[in-house]
Amino acid sequence: MSGQRAFNSGSALRQRGSATLVVSVALLLAITVMVFFTARTSLLEQRIASNDYRGQQAFEAAEAGLEYAIGRMNATSPVLLNSAATFADAGFDCNPSTTPITADCLIATPLVGGATFKVSLTKLDANFIDVRITSKGYSDDQSAMREITMQVSRVPLVGNPPPYPLVTRKKVELNGAANVTHPPSGPTDKCIWSGETALAPPSGCQTNQNDANLKNATEDGFFTNFFLLSKTRVKSRSQVIDWTSNGGTNYSTKLDEAYAASARIIWINGEDNDVVIDNSHGDLGTAGDPVILIIEKFTALTIRDNVTVNGLVYIAGDWDNGIQTATINGIALVEGDVKLDGFLINYDTDAAGVINRLPNVGDYARIPGSWRDF
Repeated sequence: MSGQRAFNSGSALRQRGSATLVVSVALLLAITVMVFFTARTSLLEQRIASNDYRGQQAFEAAEAGLEYAIGRMNATSPVLLNSAATFADAGFDCNPSTTPITADCLIATPLVGGATFKVSLTKLDANFIDVRITSKGYSDDQSAMREITMQVSRVPLVGNPPPYPLVTRKKVELNGAANVTHPPSGPTDKCIWSGETALAPPSGCQTNQNDANLKNATEDGFFTNFFLLSKTRVKSRSQVIDWTSNGGTNYSTKLDEAYAASARIIWINGEDNDVVIDNSHGDLGTAGDPVILIIEKFTALTIRDNVTVNGLVYIAGDWDNGIQTATINGIALVEGDVKLDGFLINYDTDAAGVINRLPNVGDYARIPGSWRDF
């Protein structure tokens, strides 16, 4: 019996040892599985966090592309939206740091941290009033991309072109064959709007004279009454011609060159010299493609030799044109006194209406509700 008891006791011990081993191995396997599962979960979370970070990088780069595009479109050297450019291949660099970017052209610009964006501009109408901006942002390792689109619209530079051919803060004197006309189809039958008296107005031309608001307006106030931007801002958007001397330079050529180069806002800085505009190189502007001509800081201004200026002429000072024949088809805005003899100003409703539809005239602003990231 003692031998039997000893045999049974040893068997039980061996069974307990086997059970302990099995449980230990099972626990080890469970711990190993948990370690692998935890490691896998950690790696997955790390990948998710990395992807989220890269996606955020790409999104912020795309947003930066939108802001960059709007900034370039409203810059001193704005986007040349009237260019005949077509879509460029992906990655094409328009070198925006040194030259204006063009419509339908992709821009690739590095950002801080290595993220990049590409921007394309698409015109939505013939006059480039509405433009779609498409911005693609990329993470620093180029593994993530986000695309955002937004539409912008051009705010007119001239708030409401005045319904008068001639507007001045001070007095008007017309002599000889000078004439100011307003077509019957125009928005008003009045031809002259002045802060002081209008002497010898043409027959059939009604005047709105002695307007206290015009007379009491400052020069800058008179300017911003018609333009939605300050003189400084408008000048920054203009092709500036410095009239540095009274002779030796054919500035009519410079005017023609500026217009031929798509400048539709031309700012003449008289530099305290006599400014003479003639037709030695033809007329300036057309009814369908007029020009905004702003003239300041001159000793005397003469527009002569039967030259025709189509558009809006703003004169920052007194204007005594002498006995000279020339024509403005559009609008003349004058800060000072006006004295004309032989000059003709025709209110051209087409030119007045086209001014705010000119390319590169006015700033672009976001259209609410047009932002898309899908």
